Amino acid sequence: MERRLALIYIVGAMSTLAVSLWQPLLPLYLDIKGLLPWEVGLGVSMMMNMAFITAFIAGYVVDKLGWERSLIISQIIIASTTLSLVIVNNILVLIVISIGFGLAIALLNQSSVKVVALSTEIKERGTAFSSYLIATGFSRITGSSLSGYVATMLGYGSLFFISSILTLPAILLLKYNAINLESKKKVSFNRALNLISKDLRLKLLAFTLFIHDFSVFILIPYLALFAKYSIGLGEKEVGLLSGISNLATMFSFFLSGWIADKIGGTYTLILHFISASLSYIFYSTASDFLSAATAYAMIGVAVSFDMPARRLLLTKYAPKEYIGAISGFADTLAGIGTMFSPLVGGHLWAISYSAPLIVGSLFNLIAVPLAFSLKVIKRRRTKEKL
Repeated sequence: MERRLALIYIVGAMSTLAVSLWQPLLPLYLDIKGLLPWEVGLGVSMMMNMAFITAFIAGYVVDKLGWERSLIISQIIIASTTLSLVIVNNILVLIVISIGFGLAIALLNQSSVKVVALSTEIKERGTAFSSYLIATGFSRITGSSLSGYVATMLGYGSLFFISSILTLPAILLLKYNAINLESKKKVSFNRALNLISKDLRLKLLAFTLFIHDFSVFILIPYLALFAKYSIGLGEKEVGLLSGISNLATMFSFFLSGWIADKIGGTYTLILHFISASLSYIFYSTASDFLSAATAYAMIGVAVSFDMPARRLLLTKYAPKEYIGAISGFADTLAGIGTMFSPLVGGHLWAISYSAPLIVGSLFNLIAVPLAFSLKVIKRRRTKEKL
């Protein structure tokens, strides 16, 4: 394994472990601090979504400063924003922290995309992206599992301090393992925008991902509510369903990256769109825990085909000196789409419990012909070259 690839796996895993120690408990902590329910919801949502909203800017920073400097900056911001949670006493402070934290995660995400792309050939890139997701996934499970115990025994202040300290080894690794193998070409923001505006494949792929993410986020917030109100499951069963889905995704990553390398990113993405829609529709028919668990396992497998395929395609289309900006642009566009999805889902939920699942799944299938269009463009360009 190439040295910088191993480095990004380690840094990504350590960062994810640090964040996962407190992120699952953030709603409970904010409630203890006296924030109102709508403030808790807004704050938690911003913590999750700002990484997408700031992804384009973060990607450009990665291209401009280099992935090593960007990763060091991200670790410093993660540590400082984590410690700053101790002083949260109103929504304005939380919003400021959320913006900083989101930018840090975006820098980490776009740096990882760039490192994997620079360190691998196209034919093995899907597997490399899957390997990164496996490393960070295990860290997320570990951190989430330990979070409650640490908070109960030591308190939230100590939890935030321990989390921030966990970023220090990553900073030291990055500082003393500088590699500097990146392209030294100058990059400009206008050039990045021109590349996106002139490349039909990039625009079509970004729009396809926008439609997909908008569609699935119509239904995702209502998966647990459907289990509770339609199937009649309790909190323990709902938590178990989530665990089943996460395990299915983790183990499927071993296969999904290999499939992306074998059949290509476009067909793998189409496989994801179709399998996800079928899984969510099947879940809408669930009437007991067994059928719900089966559906969640199917959802977990379907989810594993997403990121390796989309990262493979984005890094394939983008010039290497602009991989961060172009990957970030696609993430930002998708993130903007997901901001409006819950509004649609809420209206559908008022109609029936299964409506968000069915409508979101069917709307998601619009992304299938859009993805096929990428192949049409490729064949047309191949003929023109001949």
